[in-house]
Amino acid sequence: MTASLARRDLLRFRMHAQLLAGEQASSPGAVLERMLALQGQDLASALWAVGTRVRAEQATEGAVLGAMASGELVRGWPMRGTLHLLPAKELGWILSLTSAKLTTGLDKRWDQLGLDREQVERGRTVLRDALAGGGALTRAQAQEHLAAAGLDPSGGRGYHLIWFASQTGLVCWGPPGTGEQLLVLNEEWIREPRALGREEALAELLVRYVRGHGPATMKDFLHWTKLTAGEGREALALAGDRLERAQLEGTRGVAGLVLLEPGVLPEPGEPPTTVHALPGFDEYYLGFRDKSPVIRREHEQAVVPGSNGIFQPILVSRGKVIGTWGRTTRKGALVPEWRPFGELSAPQAAGAERAFSRYARFRELPVAQD
Repeated sequence: MTASLARRDLLRFRMHAQLLAGEQASSPGAVLERMLALQGQDLASALWAVGTRVRAEQATEGAVLGAMASGELVRGWPMRGTLHLLPAKELGWILSLTSAKLTTGLDKRWDQLGLDREQVERGRTVLRDALAGGGALTRAQAQEHLAAAGLDPSGGRGYHLIWFASQTGLVCWGPPGTGEQLLVLNEEWIREPRALGREEALAELLVRYVRGHGPATMKDFLHWTKLTAGEGREALALAGDRLERAQLEGTRGVAGLVLLEPGVLPEPGEPPTTVHALPGFDEYYLGFRDKSPVIRREHEQAVVPGSNGIFQPILVSRGKVIGTWGRTTRKGALVPEWRPFGELSAPQAAGAERAFSRYARFRELPVAQD
């Protein structure tokens, strides 16, 4: 008989899985070992997504950048055509599952950009030659090399050529430069890539997603990876007893069936009271297709104003999104900007201030005093 999972426990267990409750990670690398991949198109948000999950004494922006500089962490486009931060060793086998879907049928997009197959392949050659022998380039420098080879990088063409080279396993964003990561060759920068066969990779991707996100439905997993339903069913069969199943309270059938990692869940109870100031694009919000467990529908537009694809930093209390937040700088100190959905209780307000102080320590900047 399938076990039942209470809705309050869903959020509690997700927070534990995502290192937002219970024991946090000992290092930036340990965060990504747990979560596999974090949304990473905004680098500053990705850094804080890691930092907020590391034990406070180790949580600094410099520590996360150091993990990038060492080659432990990289950014690439492993899924959905979207940048993610992930362990360097895991990039290749994920791409082996996802790359073909995103790099076939691009003729229409190439027509829009004024590109063709020959130019795209030439772009890969130009980037490989420019980076060979330990080279590292900013995006602007990479586009200069493309232009010198007769490939006009304007109008989004340069970005697309870099994306295609990364999507096909040639390059990734590796060491941090001045304000941005540098482009490097995967075969030179990623020292010990994991090699998984297709079936092993399918099972691993599902298990690692559930382990690092917490109880989730198959639809959540397919939304995160953009694999097909057939591939999802195959992954579930291949995962075997590495995953358990539970029926979410108040649901019936497959739609409410959630997957869990066996034997690692905390005792049932209320979500923790700790308030979190999470970054924009955080996996706690974006890592699932169904957002209803964490936010009321009428508040979703505040997180993504105008449905423009830009996700605001979120304020979370007891597992629920209770507002958004931001920060400005005044005389070298950080000033919080709170945008709650309603009036904060005294404990919530105090918790928000503590969360912002932790963010300031991560940035190694003071909080402005009134």
